[in-house]
Amino acid sequence: ASELQSEPQTSSWQGVGAHTDTNFLTLVLQDSVGGLQVFSKDSWIDVPADGPAVLVCNLGEQAQILSSGYFLATPHRVVRRLV
Repeated sequence: ASELQSEPQTSSWQGVGAHTDTNFLTLVLQDSVGGLQVFSKDSWIDVPADGPAVLVCNLGEQAQILSSGYFLATPHRVVRRLV
């Protein structure tokens, strides 16, 4: 998963690095600040924060294992640009 290591390399960035969750399902309450990104088709995609509370469902590694790979664990990260 070396492609997941493409973190911004500047001092104006902070957040949580690329990873998948080990559990079955993670629910994330995305607020209007945003910053959540998912990895799909060889690039990072911003998860829209279109309202005051957006519920995001990330499948984890247990879902991938129990489905024999039919469902994939969602690679994701949180990016926050400092101003």
